[in-house]
Amino acid sequence: MVIAYDRRCMNHVYVKTDKGKGMIKCDLLSKSSRFMNLSLEEVKSIRYEEKLARDLYKTPELNEEVALNTKLEMIAKKAIDRSEENEDSSLTKAERKANLRGNKTNERDKLRKAQAYDLGKGNDVGEYDVVNNVAPIEVYKPKSKLGLLAKLKNEGVQDHG
Repeated sequence: MVIAYDRRCMNHVYVKTDKGKGMIKCDLLSKSSRFMNLSLEEVKSIRYEEKLARDLYKTPELNEEVALNTKLEMIAKKAIDRSEENEDSSLTKAERKANLRGNKTNERDKLRKAQAYDLGKGNDVGEYDVVNNVAPIEVYKPKSKLGLLAKLKNEGVQDHG
């Protein structure tokens, strides 16, 4: 297949058929409309500039990806090291797994005690009514769909009476 074109205007390309006796005229596609009425040299220049811009964009992106991978590897290594340090080497694997449920319960109890909050202690409540000595308490907002539907149903009953 032989292709012919005019270097001064790249709007059309001609494909020779039947041993050069016939020609098929091909127009630019809409996605290449930015090259309309440009010479071959201008098209090559624009494509080269676009390639440079893509390469410049990819370089920082690759650097960021490499930095992220390095950070993730360091985090994983620290986690493995920390788990190896916390592991009791005097116990066998079976002994460690034997009391797993009890260990989870103990951890939950510790976490519950650490995160507990008593409204009577401290002044973290914020502003409150000094005359009545009443502190506002946030209303529980259900996060499940069933809880939300029940709340809407109750509000509807109250509104309609």
